[in-house]
Amino acid sequence: MLELLTSIIPLIFIAYTVHKYREKILSLPIKHIFVVAGLFFVTIAAATFLIYYVGNWLVGMIPWSPLRLPAFIVIVIAVIYPAKWLLWSTVFRVLYVDAQLK
Repeated sequence: MLELLTSIIPLIFIAYTVHKYREKILSLPIKHIFVVAGLFFVTIAAATFLIYYVGNWLVGMIPWSPLRLPAFIVIVIAVIYPAKWLLWSTVFRVLYVDAQLK
């Protein structure tokens, strides 16, 4: 049940965001919409790869077990923040979304 919930919540958030900015999205050329969607896909795929494969590989090299979790958290933060910055800067640039989040 938890797996289903963690799959549905991001879809609900995406649907809400698209609904909220539908007028701005529909006023854009189709090329810009595909660029933003493609960038989201590539960024999420790259972040997933870096966290799952590279992060686990690096954490697996740490011999002291209590240090593994903090190291993995640092790796996750180091991957998520640049990905978040890239996505938000692109959305603000392409969709002309206001800087104030409501």
